[in-house]
Amino acid sequence: RLVRQMVEGAKQGAEALNVEAFHGVVEVVQNAEDQGASEVRLGIAQDGADQVLFLVHNGAPVEFHQLVAMSFAFLSTKREDARATGRFGVGLKTISRIARDLEIHCAPFHVEIETAGPRTIRPAPDIPGFYHRSEGDTLLRLRLVRDFRWRDFEAWFKGLGSDLLLFLDSVQSLSLVDLRGPKSKPVGSYAVRRSKAARITLPRGTGTLPAQRVTVRDSEGREWL
Repeated sequence: RLVRQMVEGAKQGAEALNVEAFHGVVEVVQNAEDQGASEVRLGIAQDGADQVLFLVHNGAPVEFHQLVAMSFAFLSTKREDARATGRFGVGLKTISRIARDLEIHCAPFHVEIETAGPRTIRPAPDIPGFYHRSEGDTLLRLRLVRDFRWRDFEAWFKGLGSDLLLFLDSVQSLSLVDLRGPKSKPVGSYAVRRSKAARITLPRGTGTLPAQRVTVRDSEGREWL
């Protein structure tokens, strides 16, 4: 009981870290980056009286020790990886601000994240044109809080811009789809392309510093170095 109370307290602390209501979704994108994903897809759906948000990425499969870490707000499997962009052990817990339940599906694991740890559940069904278990993608299923406002989320997503992808190494596309009708409806998407890294040298004092130059272009033709 004491451990459960400690974990719940840590969870509440993690939920209070971000001011922006939907920032937990950004943390999930960064976790997908840490898994080497090149694509992240978001989808809004209706399940009876509940709204559901799906997050899918094509990165490396989730491992069991990562599932356990996801259950504890300040426990992380990324402490030794300085390149990891997701917030240390907090990323997935911050989405509790918009979700009542979190499921993670990545064969052979199909679990619901609870305070006491991951609990095995049935595999999520395929979503035509969006998610197929056979492709090996990772699916996060969020049952959203009752005061979740789709219009606010849609406006937030459309305001992100390609900037979100600029400082990521592997994620090249992010999209949002409305799955509530008989046919899926694209809402918005961002995509970038990165050139091969070119080795350069930069001046530093009386010497030089080795560096790499990468050109990033988005779907609107904008370019960054």
